[in-house]
Amino acid sequence: MAYRGKSLKALRETKEIQLRRIANETRICIAYLEDLEEERFDRFPGKFYFKSFARAYARALELDVEEVTN
Repeated sequence: MAYRGKSLKALRETKEIQLRRIANETRICIAYLEDLEEERFDRFPGKFYFKSFARAYARALELDVEEVTN
């Protein structure tokens, strides 16, 4: 399954994980995590940052990193 922002948010909420917790674990600004979940990709400073943040987010949810970033 290929994950998208909205499905990542739904999965996180199903697991009852607060976005603040992921921000603390990954050290990623909560605003970028919200942008990732809401699929506002134009707000990232570049593709490198987007992929890096998406990988960290996936690891925090214990997901397959490749499925999230492809």
